[in-house]
Amino acid sequence: DSDPVHFECFQELIMKVPSVKNPSRKPIDHDFFRKHIAGGSNPIIFNNLYPDLSEEERERMWTEKEKEYRRRAITSLRRLNGLSELMSQIDAEKIPKIAVTNAPRENADMMLKALQLDVWFKELVVLGGECEHAKPHP
Repeated sequence: DSDPVHFECFQELIMKVPSVKNPSRKPIDHDFFRKHIAGGSNPIIFNNLYPDLSEEERERMWTEKEKEYRRRAITSLRRLNGLSELMSQIDAEKIPKIAVTNAPRENADMMLKALQLDVWFKELVVLGGECEHAKPHP
């Protein structure tokens, strides 16, 4: 679960650079995170939080935020309970598998490696940024 690390990074970012959704510089809470950030793609998240900034400024911000996320996440990510057992069942049943994420390529590669899933998924990774529409679009 990468949300706790993303939450910390966004909390610090929004305290430094207030957002139209939270102009007070107060720490965001989990409700704010779920409503405005969790599961979204960076272009959508940053456009919603910082509509007055240029596209280049928003991209610079999310690039720095993702760099900080990777720095923290590489040592803190853990598999969700039950994932290893589910993976064994999937392999036993020869069910095809694929990873789908809104994460940038660098984050997806780092997460799969940190969780020792890179070999399991091999090249079977779909990134929202490489599709016409990112998750949760059908």
